[in-house]
Amino acid sequence: MVPAVVAMTATTAHASGAGRPGAADSIGIMASSSCIVGSSGTCRTAIVPANALGHYVDVVVNNRLRPSPCNYEVIDTITNQVVNWNVVPSNTRLSLRLPNVYSQYQLKLYWCLASATGILDND
Repeated sequence: MVPAVVAMTATTAHASGAGRPGAADSIGIMASSSCIVGSSGTCRTAIVPANALGHYVDVVVNNRLRPSPCNYEVIDTITNQVVNWNVVPSNTRLSLRLPNVYSQYQLKLYWCLASATGILDND
């Protein structure tokens, strides 16, 4: 059986789970997407599914070396609901894991200075 491969815009994705017992039922797609804030003060990652086995997504917002805060939201793209949001203080890098999630998500950074970065992944 050939594992499925899913391509995502500006992301890396590959199938995992092949070769393990029961993998045909639970092949998970490991994906990561990032964005860099430009002059608009906003950026969005591509859509990333929750980790199929651990049911989580990881969020990183790098606002280091910037003198003002940066806001972020993690959005469930199926229900269009915000599942997590916060303000990352100036000169700070936030890294967190959102547990117990089962859908597809997108990270949005807004009201940020140029070159702040966001990463959403399920690895």
